[in-house]
Amino acid sequence: MNSTINFTNYSDMSNHVQFSHFGLISSESPATISFLENRKFLNHLLNNHNICGVITNHELAEQIKGKKNDLILIISNDPRQTFYLCHNERALSQNKRLEKSNIHCSVKIHEAAFIHDLGVEIARNVVIEPNVTILSGVSIGEGSIIRSGSCIGTEGFEHKKVNGQILSVVHDGSVKIGEYVEIGANNTVARGLMGRDTVIGSETKTDSLVHIAHCAQIGRRCLIPACAMIAGSAEIGDDAWIGPNSSVSSQVKVGNKGFISIGSVVIKDVDPEQHVSGNFALPHYHFLKIINKMKKLIK
Repeated sequence: MNSTINFTNYSDMSNHVQFSHFGLISSESPATISFLENRKFLNHLLNNHNICGVITNHELAEQIKGKKNDLILIISNDPRQTFYLCHNERALSQNKRLEKSNIHCSVKIHEAAFIHDLGVEIARNVVIEPNVTILSGVSIGEGSIIRSGSCIGTEGFEHKKVNGQILSVVHDGSVKIGEYVEIGANNTVARGLMGRDTVIGSETKTDSLVHIAHCAQIGRRCLIPACAMIAGSAEIGDDAWIGPNSSVSSQVKVGNKGFISIGSVVIKDVDPEQHVSGNFALPHYHFLKIINKMKKLIK
């Protein structure tokens, strides 16, 4: 049977509900608390077995009852606002409990670099160049290099309009950088949130001015030249090429050995070994056909 809880704040809720994360209805993390304020997303909620509880209003709670008996119903007059306020309170509390940073004695750190004293793990033989900033929630594998001016573990761009105001969402996840990764100069890598970390696989190399957004997950041995942007929760497979000045949109998946041409804007999934080009990106051979037709029209 569903259990129903009325509460006024996160502390009150946490005394009654056992869970691991706050997250959206699409969450892939088990034991997630989500929210529902629109009936059109009801089936998405009911079909996701990772959701253990939902913040919702009285009307929607009545529609949920009996359809998913093990779901905890948390009642609020404004589910969206309550969800993000509770997430922020929990995230801030977790960030305050991070353990002291652990940096191997072989790590070479330039005197002009900044590494937070809480929540950082750096393995042997890592190189940290001048003016690098490494914030809490970052782990860096053996032999990796962080080039000058890069910022690793920054808050991501996640802001919600709630009751006419903008509420910034606190990030509580991590950045996990594998072994022998090279992060180019003036990169930014945002930490994850809501149960999904930002990941850069071993031996991946990025050029200067690359931005990797929160919760993006990049495979092994990828090459990412200058000015590329990988948006939130995008997934890049192993051995991919993400061309200079290209953009991979949120939640897009690029398969193993995917190839993104220079300047492309990728808004749809890319199959393994597929080559795409253009804005918006198309399979490369289709793109070339369009270009050839345009050339004939110009003549």
